[in-house]
Amino acid sequence: EGVKTTFYRDADGDGYGNAAVTVQACIQPAGYVANSIDCDDTNAAISPDAVEACNGIDDNCNGQTDEGVMTQYFNDADGDGYGNPYQIGLACSKPAGFVTNNSDCDDTRAAVHPGATEACNDLDDNCNGQTDEGCDDDHDGYCDATLVVVGTPAVCPNGVGDCNDANAAIHPGATEVCNGIDDNCNGQTDEGFVTTPWYRDADGDGYGNPALSTQACTMPTGYVANSTDCDDTRATVHPGGSEVCNGLDDNCNGSTDEGVLKMYFRDADGDGYGAAANRVDACSAPVGYVGNSGDCDDTRASVHPGATEVCNGIDDDCDGSTDEGVSTVYFRDADGDGYGTINGWVRACSQPAGYVTNMSDCDDTRASVHPGATELCNGIDDNCDGSTDEYACG
Repeated sequence: EGVKTTFYRDADGDGYGNAAVTVQACIQPAGYVANSIDCDDTNAAISPDAVEACNGIDDNCNGQTDEGVMTQYFNDADGDGYGNPYQIGLACSKPAGFVTNNSDCDDTRAAVHPGATEACNDLDDNCNGQTDEGCDDDHDGYCDATLVVVGTPAVCPNGVGDCNDANAAIHPGATEVCNGIDDNCNGQTDEGFVTTPWYRDADGDGYGNPALSTQACTMPTGYVANSTDCDDTRATVHPGGSEVCNGLDDNCNGSTDEGVLKMYFRDADGDGYGAAANRVDACSAPVGYVGNSGDCDDTRASVHPGATEVCNGIDDDCDGSTDEGVSTVYFRDADGDGYGTINGWVRACSQPAGYVTNMSDCDDTRASVHPGATELCNGIDDNCDGSTDEYACG
């Protein structure tokens, strides 16, 4: 007879046997296995190689329940949503009255927790490790008027109402000083003092803007006592400033560029010389204008001071004379003998009809009388030599 082996019942078919149900056999019967380490043979999900789940069961048969899978929860006794770090519970789901955080610094007061508004009450309301921060930062005994005060905390022995908790000299009951500040926190500034108007001097030229003023006992920084600036954006513009040709009222006298504008004259013909009758005043020459006014004819580019005088009946060089130095003197030849008289002359560019270039006729009423004529015995100086009938009457 062969040697028999002990086999263990595997009722749930998970490959692990129940130590309490055995059978002796030479070969392994169906529904039995050689091991006896199943801790629950009614559930195939429970066995030594199962993954532990958070369910109140020893899933992996190691003698422990929910090990490594439970969550820490912290008691929230005051119900403010923040837990006590010293009261811990392990569970698969959150028990009533517990939370997942442990940041409460006082679990007996629901108003005390991280993120709470700090009140003046000798408590660390927001759990940041500080007590009553912001209540009396300047340590003058008065708490900020905007804060909540509970009871009579030591940090606020004089109560609330501080309107500037960064300055110990400013609080209810302080002596009002003329300084532009509400020293006694009564809602008024410099009451009881006579203040002076001061005017903004934005450009720092010592002259103030009449449109921007403030009342104060002493001159604030950036302000002056006068209000005479006409442009507080330019330091060069103020009463007494030097007037510059720039289109601005530099000296604030109500006029622009007075005394510094230049005269420019129209140069219609583009010869570089302007017409005195067509003038503009400007800081710089407009297009088509020049600084001189000597042109006597702004329709001809060839006519201007310094031009070459041409014999054309025009005052080309604008000196007030016409054709000077280039015209010719012609003398009247009334009798048409080719000889003119000094008693009748003209200046012209070309010889006029009835005129000649000489003035040697001694009688312009007789064509037979002129230099070179034949002397006749007639009581007349025929040849204009100053003698009469010489050698003719002999």
